[in-house]
Amino acid sequence: MKKNNVFKTCVFISLASVITFFITFFTMKSCSNNKSSYYQNNIDKVVEIKSTDSKNNVDYGTGFFIKEDIISTNYHVTKVNKIEIRFYDEKEYKVVELYKYDEIKDISLLKYKGEHKHKVFKTKTTYETGENCFEIGNFLNQGLSLKKGHISLKEVKIDYNGTSTSFIQCNLNISFGDSGAPIFDTKSKVIGMITFRVRNNSFETEQSFCYAIPFERILALI
Repeated sequence: MKKNNVFKTCVFISLASVITFFITFFTMKSCSNNKSSYYQNNIDKVVEIKSTDSKNNVDYGTGFFIKEDIISTNYHVTKVNKIEIRFYDEKEYKVVELYKYDEIKDISLLKYKGEHKHKVFKTKTTYETGENCFEIGNFLNQGLSLKKGHISLKEVKIDYNGTSTSFIQCNLNISFGDSGAPIFDTKSKVIGMITFRVRNNSFETEQSFCYAIPFERILALI
């Protein structure tokens, strides 16, 4: 009986080890796939923006689809003569028109009249400090890239365009070209739009944090 019990115990431990191994393996594989899927599942909702002024000076930014024919971005990216967008899987830019804008809130809505196969972001207006977040933007005009961070403060008031306004603070390292990029959560729902960085007491640009317009303000403009 004792030998039989020892044998059963050994079999049980072996089975438990095998089950634990496979659970761990598939969990890690799933997590790995999820990380890459944040880019793969959302890249076709985001566009590069190229803006040209009357003196042929060119600037770049980012936009994202909030309706099938409406793209959201920052106003400061679009206060020019010509606005163009480029999809991630295309080489040529396409002209779009400025549909609506709010200069004070720094929001522009662009209307795209052509056909496309790209998708629209789902949105969310509730979020908490500490949540993980992602951003896809045209960093340094090098193409659309993914960044991961978290919401470091869900609401902070900053004087912007002469008005005390609330923004979402995130620890994402953004740069030229990221203006207008979407910030979305782990379920790929947009919570805000990248807008600016601030300067520290030495008047140097703060690299560790960026500030986003809450999506509810974009909805108000729509």
